[in-house]
Amino acid sequence: MTSPGRANRVEWLDAPTHVGDDTLVVVIEALIPMFLWLAVPVVRAVEHKLSAIERFLIEAALALGEVSARDVAEVTALPDEATHRIAGHLCTTGVLEARPEHYLPIQDAARAALDREVIIEHRSDQLSFLVLPETDDILAFEHRQGRPQPPKLNPPTNVGVAPLPEGMRGLTRGTLLRHRVQARQVAGLPDDIVDIADPPDDPLLDDTCPTYRCRGRLRQRPGRVTARVDVYGDGNDRHEPIPLSGAEGLIYYWLAQADLPATPEVASLAWTATAGDAPTVDQASPPDLVRTGSTRWTFRLDEAAAHDAVGRGRRLAQPGGVRITDPDGTTKTEVTVDFEPVDQPAAAVFVVEEAVQDLLDIVAPTSADVSAAIVKACASHGLPAEAVAEDDVRDRLWQHGHYLLIYRLRDAEDFSYA
Repeated sequence: MTSPGRANRVEWLDAPTHVGDDTLVVVIEALIPMFLWLAVPVVRAVEHKLSAIERFLIEAALALGEVSARDVAEVTALPDEATHRIAGHLCTTGVLEARPEHYLPIQDAARAALDREVIIEHRSDQLSFLVLPETDDILAFEHRQGRPQPPKLNPPTNVGVAPLPEGMRGLTRGTLLRHRVQARQVAGLPDDIVDIADPPDDPLLDDTCPTYRCRGRLRQRPGRVTARVDVYGDGNDRHEPIPLSGAEGLIYYWLAQADLPATPEVASLAWTATAGDAPTVDQASPPDLVRTGSTRWTFRLDEAAAHDAVGRGRRLAQPGGVRITDPDGTTKTEVTVDFEPVDQPAAAVFVVEEAVQDLLDIVAPTSADVSAAIVKACASHGLPAEAVAEDDVRDRLWQHGHYLLIYRLRDAEDFSYA
């Protein structure tokens, strides 16, 4: 999913995506290669507790070396037909072996059945599998009430194809799934699924996999991380939700994407997107970018950085955000970005921004409201009220294009002819 030598791309967002406290990652877009294989024949190992007559047959076969219907009839008076039916069932489960006149024990299986007091019967069933080749995830879905249903991935909704990883090329679907099932490397796989049945027609996988445009989120739940994506069709006119909580490879990658602002490279790119060109070697470093929540980060600004941000139209009193696109352009994550002053000169810049925001929330602010807004903002930053002049606030309102508001605030000064 990453390309050596290529950089992430970072863009500023005036309005960050709204998230809840339990959100770990916001993926605004992801191109995910996926196979959906429905109704795949599987082998289910079903355990049955040994009945008294089954135990007797197994013990007799082990003790005598073989057992016949006549032997059973002498001890139990069980009809021969019933003995053959019960013994035949033990043969299908691999505990006994049928011969023309008697039954032989299969030693290891017979002793294991007695030790566990159960026999294992292999039955045919069907499961659906969702395969994410790029992150090496495979998820199983049972066709049962109360269990997550298989997703719907219609071919018209895919947006292209992606190369299949080398390790999957040249395999049949059955071979790939069998290896993973037997290694227990399938998320959501029921404990009693032990193998993949051999289908009559199982061609080799193609060299490519359909790719789907998705958006998703990771959320923290008690003791686990849940993942869910929406798959969009052409023109984003429809979507299908898919639970991907077992896709550990995908979850790990998305979590790593959400951690990128902690790296110097992405932090520098984020500041460039926020306030302008990255600094040269002779200039100061970008301001610190610190994590304040799962999807929330804060730039800690000195006076110069605060002015740079304001000069680019950033509103320090409101959260913004950045969108990070991975080098391949296949995954876009978003985080919320706040601003915080690190000294009193920077705090004075924040006071102006916060006063402006308060005034914009008033229907018809007056000069008295300007003074009150300044006092309030200064108090929140531990500055004396005289640290910021009213003209500074009016200038900022003008820079933001609130001309009518400035005319109203200056009405008494500009149109007083007494």
